[in-house]
Amino acid sequence: MTYADFRVTLRSDLIEDRDVQVLDITQGQQPTITIVNVYNDPRRKNDGALARLRRTEGLDLRRPTIITGDYNMHHPLWSRNPGPTDPLTAEVVDWLTEQGMTLQNDAGRITHPARSPREQGSIIDLTFANGPVVLEGLLQEWRVDEGLSHSSDHYAITFILDPGKHEILNPLELKYSIKETKPAEWKTAFEAELNNMRDRLELLDYQDINRETLDDCAEGITEAMRAAMAETGKPINRCHRSKPWWDEDLTQAAKRLEEARREEATNEDFDPVVRAAVRKAANYFRRLCKFKKREWVTGTLAEATSKDIYGFCAWSRGTRCYPSPPISRGEGMEPAITHEEKCAALRNELYQPPPPIEDNPEVDLTTPDAAELPTVEITEEEIEEAIMKNVMYVDDGKLYVSSDSLDTNVRMLKIAYEKAAEWLRKAGLSADAAKRELMHYSRRRNHNSSPSIVFDEDPNHPVTVTPQATLRWLGVFFDRQLRFETHAKIVAAKGMNTVAALTMLANTVRGLSHIYLRRLYLTCVIPQILYASPAWFTGCKYQSKHLEKVQNRALRLVCAAFRTSPMKALEVEASIPPISLQAKMAERRAAVRLNKLSFLNPTIQRLPNEWRCNKPPVVPAPLKPNKGRTAVDRRKSTTLLDLTRHSSPEHERIDPYLYPPWRRLQSSFGGRLVVERKVGKEKADKRKLAWEHNALYDELSQSPSHLIIYTDGSLLRNGGFNRVGAAAVMYHLNRNVGQKKMGLGGHAEVYDAELAAAAVASNMARTITRDDERIKHIHYFIDNSAAVATIADPLPRTGQVFARCFYENACRFLDEDQTHRVTIHWCPSHCKIPGNEKVDRLAKEATSLANTAPYKTSRANAVRRAKANTEREWRQQWRKEEKTGGYAVANRIPPSLKPTKHAIELINDRDDVRLWG
Repeated sequence: MTYADFRVTLRSDLIEDRDVQVLDITQGQQPTITIVNVYNDPRRKNDGALARLRRTEGLDLRRPTIITGDYNMHHPLWSRNPGPTDPLTAEVVDWLTEQGMTLQNDAGRITHPARSPREQGSIIDLTFANGPVVLEGLLQEWRVDEGLSHSSDHYAITFILDPGKHEILNPLELKYSIKETKPAEWKTAFEAELNNMRDRLELLDYQDINRETLDDCAEGITEAMRAAMAETGKPINRCHRSKPWWDEDLTQAAKRLEEARREEATNEDFDPVVRAAVRKAANYFRRLCKFKKREWVTGTLAEATSKDIYGFCAWSRGTRCYPSPPISRGEGMEPAITHEEKCAALRNELYQPPPPIEDNPEVDLTTPDAAELPTVEITEEEIEEAIMKNVMYVDDGKLYVSSDSLDTNVRMLKIAYEKAAEWLRKAGLSADAAKRELMHYSRRRNHNSSPSIVFDEDPNHPVTVTPQATLRWLGVFFDRQLRFETHAKIVAAKGMNTVAALTMLANTVRGLSHIYLRRLYLTCVIPQILYASPAWFTGCKYQSKHLEKVQNRALRLVCAAFRTSPMKALEVEASIPPISLQAKMAERRAAVRLNKLSFLNPTIQRLPNEWRCNKPPVVPAPLKPNKGRTAVDRRKSTTLLDLTRHSSPEHERIDPYLYPPWRRLQSSFGGRLVVERKVGKEKADKRKLAWEHNALYDELSQSPSHLIIYTDGSLLRNGGFNRVGAAAVMYHLNRNVGQKKMGLGGHAEVYDAELAAAAVASNMARTITRDDERIKHIHYFIDNSAAVATIADPLPRTGQVFARCFYENACRFLDEDQTHRVTIHWCPSHCKIPGNEKVDRLAKEATSLANTAPYKTSRANAVRRAKANTEREWRQQWRKEEKTGGYAVANRIPPSLKPTKHAIELINDRDDVRLWG
């Protein structure tokens, strides 16, 4: 069914009572209907909901109003066997009569069945409507529906609000979701259905056609629409909330419960047999709902794929929508109730128009006025100096000083803040005084002095900033001694809550596969508890013990193990290294990211000069290096310098600001730069792909306007060390017109070699296209899908230097002539394609060449070695540990960062995982 649009407004401004709900129902230009839903608690007697409603002054009963709900009252006006009327009920009836309210209940229609032999069916759920509702016929088809009550001890009351609009029948009978339906597919299916009933619809071509024939043709078109929608659309549940666990069993159980309730309603007195049948049907329906939900959840989790696991977090997300309360619009004005009124009230208050200008004089903006504030131009040097001296990140700033006395620090900070505030004022900015925080750092345990700072910005109201025990800055909680123990406790508590949320996805018997639980833990929990760990994690026990509790609980969940299971064994079985090693791996990866920072970054400014091409820092560090007098003191370092031990300025450097965001992309060339990726070819037959490629090569090699280039990268292990090489081969008119090899040494990956080969090929193509003007179209054939996707866009990522070379050569070639084109193809490898086989041999030969890349170690290789070093350290710890206990017999497989073959084989059997764990 399709219903007319309507708007519901909660009128909490009239009465704030949990037993009374007032709603305004508005449909188009029709009058607004007020529905008052009440629950009159008989235990409150003279202070019940109806008594409080009578004292409400804002309720205007002259408007169309309906008062319905559980009255919990008996009166001859509606009761079947009325007894003596209590004074409170008489007062309520008199008040309703005075307000012109009319009872809508059917005479003698029970709304509350008897629950025991001592009770009788009663009428306590009532509906009263005032004169405007009755006269205009706004309330129609009032009835008691026993089938909608389900497990409630009251029967449901239904009625229709009909202010002139009627429901429209849906000719397709089912609701379909058309979000994913393509119009072309629906049109094709609809045309096919029309062709199937061509004989039936040919009668429409005749001029003389009767009503019966016209109706038959309309029914045929409706059937065609229904069939097309059923073929291309996705049926959705009739309920306003989709319940994918609902099936035919629940439908039949609901019908049996509905029939039992209707049979109960036919009996005026208590019938124990019927009552038992109702109770049995209700209990069965409730248990069946729980079983179907659990069955659906278990099946969904068991059949989940790696793409589905991150969507399960929506299961615990609420769908509540709380309406905003009425907004006051000032004294003497009614509050804003509707959505439009609230928007207007906020707009009028927050976006008031500027005051009118009297006489509107013309202002001379060129001649300076003596009364104006002096304008001070801010130079780029001042901005750079301010950023360097005062550590800032977006809108968060930090002032720091150091001396032998905290009192001296306070005086210096006050002066520095006043200068910073003056600089901000010149720039038209100001600091938020409410967000000023102060922290003293001192490692002295007996240093209890914590002086505050008093700002005299307002002489009448000085502001005092008091030091805090902990301070949160950029997501990290700092303490006075920089132990970060408080931060470890806070992130551990967050991680424990996340692991607890994962328990809803699996238990020791059923649920999500252990492989996916492990992935969720590593991708959702570990980044949460090890956020910024290179800056604060030192490996001390007072830090790691809190994080280990989180991992221990996660390991028991992943392996479906008992609390007494040894944690070392669970770490090996789940392929999850200890927290200390994971923090070490995060530290190594953070060291790799140092080569992705700009030379002006404050972090790079604190490093030795070789990180800035042997240039001194723009601003010296606030503290001079502690050279020390002894060898022990000279070995002392900082957290940042410790980080540089895992990286080197000679590694591949990524420029984050190489190109602006508005650089020319693939779409900027009007289809002349094409990237044909491997999409849709993953499951295709390689022999068929090779045949199609050879056919394309034969076609292209016949024209002098096409230049064909094959590129490849290779990695071989020689003498116990990896060696990487790249190569490219060019063909024109089916002739080899050039080839080149390049060595990348032992600290690179195949991906780097693929990008290097493409860059070498672009330089070769640039040379030959200048000599041969017939070439209009360059074809690059690359057998690495990742390289195909990234080579034409030099974003700040691995291989940027090669992507930049390829990008600039391609742009020059395309800019020379509007008829020039560049196409990057994905090419299947090892399929006996002559060009690919030849370039593969050349790439393997290039592995023996010396490294000619502009760096010694690629970023991809550094990231891989950071992970490999973590695995090596874990195995070293495993070998040194003494194999004792009941697990020692099975503890023979070295730990690995990847799930073992045995664990992968148990991916769909949670019960076997429990035995395995």
